[in-house]
Amino acid sequence: MLCFYGILFAGDDMYSEEQLTIFVKVVESGSFSKAALALSRSQAAVSLAIRALEEVLGYCVFNRHGKKIQLNEQGEQLYRLCQRRQIALQRLYDIADNLHHAVEGEVTIYIDCEVDPLPMAVLLEKFHRCFPLTQIVMKQTWQSASLIIIPEERRMGELEENSWNWQRYADVTLLAVSGPAVNHRRQYIEVPWGPQSPTLHHVMTSKPTAALQMVLGNMGWCWLPSFLLAKYQAGQDYHQVENIDPIIRRYVLGASKDRGPALQWLVEQVTADQAGEL
Repeated sequence: MLCFYGILFAGDDMYSEEQLTIFVKVVESGSFSKAALALSRSQAAVSLAIRALEEVLGYCVFNRHGKKIQLNEQGEQLYRLCQRRQIALQRLYDIADNLHHAVEGEVTIYIDCEVDPLPMAVLLEKFHRCFPLTQIVMKQTWQSASLIIIPEERRMGELEENSWNWQRYADVTLLAVSGPAVNHRRQYIEVPWGPQSPTLHHVMTSKPTAALQMVLGNMGWCWLPSFLLAKYQAGQDYHQVENIDPIIRRYVLGASKDRGPALQWLVEQVTADQAGEL
């Protein structure tokens, strides 16, 4: 695989962007003629581009049976690499666009532990749709958070002694792993909720805040210890061996003065007058 990857991406003299674009379009459309129509090119030009790419690579990427084409083993490897390359490029474009518009890459939140998780789960899903590249990091202490969410009746002095048990995890990053751009990584994500964990019904009645983890898991989210974040982003396999309790609250008590668009959006949503707006 390393040799294959090196041949493909060794340099611009080894292939052209146009050849890879045509190759992907042929695979996705299923024929040279449909690819030519989609690219507004002649079928001969598409065929020549594929032939040129195969000459550069040193092998064929399709099995040809009359007018039907099918990827061979080398072609499937090439297509997977092109998909990964396109996802990486799109992410770079998105990051550059967010930097241009000053959207935060990370929002830190402290959320107390006594709130109905269902509205917040919906809110976090909406947040991800609006800011797909912004990570939500739940902080262990309110002093280190840019947004503090606690029930109305609680006081700041009560936060520390009543905080839930973080065990060895200082921070937990909340990741949305749904959507076409990240489905290929779903195999690396294990929502930390074991078979011996209580059922959703029991959680909702005995420990309402813990239900958020199960709700978000069903929505394609996962709680990830921050020290594993780099492994996740690199696509490495791992297993979470300990349960991580979720945290969530209803009302905003305070937020940092310097608010970017993502944090400001959360502040406005959480402080909405009507719960139905969540």
